[in-house]
Amino acid sequence: MAFPDGWPPRPSPGALNIAFLAEGTATTSYEDNAFLFIDGIGANPFQPTPYVEPGQEKLNTPITPYGPGTPLGTGRDARDVVPFNPNVFYRGNGLGTAQTTFTFDAPTDTVTYTDFTKKFDRGMLNKSVRIQGATSGGHNGTFKITAFTDRSISWVNSAGGAVEDLPVTGEFRIRLVDEAPPKAAIWSSSIRVINKGAADLYLSFNGVDDQGIVPAGATHVYRSRAEAGMAVKASAGTVDFCIEAW
Repeated sequence: MAFPDGWPPRPSPGALNIAFLAEGTATTSYEDNAFLFIDGIGANPFQPTPYVEPGQEKLNTPITPYGPGTPLGTGRDARDVVPFNPNVFYRGNGLGTAQTTFTFDAPTDTVTYTDFTKKFDRGMLNKSVRIQGATSGGHNGTFKITAFTDRSISWVNSAGGAVEDLPVTGEFRIRLVDEAPPKAAIWSSSIRVINKGAADLYLSFNGVDDQGIVPAGATHVYRSRAEAGMAVKASAGTVDFCIEAW
């Protein structure tokens, strides 16, 4: 998918002015030219204000063109402060001793990781665990947990494994919550796409599907369209383009 984790963004309850500009040469893949408007240099000088529930005495910082604020709203919308969930991951590091060890059962390709400094539970079953920095490269990767005890977790690794400690430079990470850290976003109210090439230019607002087309040498303007980003690709060969959002 062309856009990063966290796409599509939450809906916009409002908008402030932005100024986004991107120029480039599109290939036949959306992956090569996908843009989130908030990433544009100078596109957005605003910072989020904290959410304040109606009735609280705490005052919001006013939104001004050069001060704190966000195109999401005025600090009265709960979406202004969608947080990163600190419980998304359960993490640990190797100790380089028998405290953190791998064992491997060759007939079943089952790897068991034991960590006497951590506690594992049933909620980790079928969750993804990522291993990095193991002494044997075959241990590294992302796997689905199939069994657990208080001090160990197991998974199937068809690439093989070894009996060894997890070194101090190694780590594990279990994804407990299937969500991505929220990506900050700003929304356009108008978008202009200029096709400078000799082939058609396809447009996408989700980074996957064809959702618009600008013929060769033409310009298309979207009015009153709240989008947080867009991607473009050439129908054939390469196409020079320009994207403006405001």
